[in-house]
This record gives sequence, C-alpha cells and structure tokens, in this order.
Amino acid sequence: MEKRIIVQYRNSHRFDWTPGAWKRKTCRVNEITLEAEARTQDLTTLEAARLLGVSKLHVIDLLEAGEIDYHMVGTDLRFDAAEIASYKTDREHRDAESLVSA
Repeated sequence: MEKRIIVQYRNSHRFDWTPGAWKRKTCRVNEITLEAEARTQDLTTLEAARLLGVSKLHVIDLLEAGEIDYHMVGTDLRFDAAEIASYKTDREHRDAESLVSA
C-alpha cells in the first residue's frame, strides 16, 4: 500500500505528495488527509519495454496502435503491469500459433 498526503489549499487546489517527494510549501492549509491506497503497479515506458523485450519506441508504437492502454502521470506515460503481462502472454500465444500453422 502506498501512503500519500493530500493537501487541500484555501483556494480549493489539491496537491498530492508521496513520501519520496516532500517539498516545503508555505501557505494556509484547510485540511490534511492521510490516505492509504491499494494501487496497481504502474510501469514506466522503459520498464514496460524491458518486460516485453522490445524497445521503448516499439512500446510507443503499440500504444499509438491501440494495442496497450496507458495513462498519464503529469507528462509521463504509465502502463498497468498486469495489462502489460497479459499483452505479453497473448503475444506469445499468437506467435506460437503462427509457428504451428506455418
């Protein structure tokens, strides 16, 4: 479980910090809430590429083709680890079928 702190500022903007990214901010705070979430593991483009055994550019090609889903965290692409593993097993199954039929 990942712990994170949600900070609600007076003007209703919410800022989210994980323990590794603390920064000192000076402002008036309306509420501070500690949340524990059971999140799925997110992979970076490089981690997804290594898991699939392909290049980062090929991972980008796969998401542009709509074969794998992604979401954005700020300006970074993130992939669900379970979905990448599922795509890998599907791809291996398709490759095995094409070898048998050839």
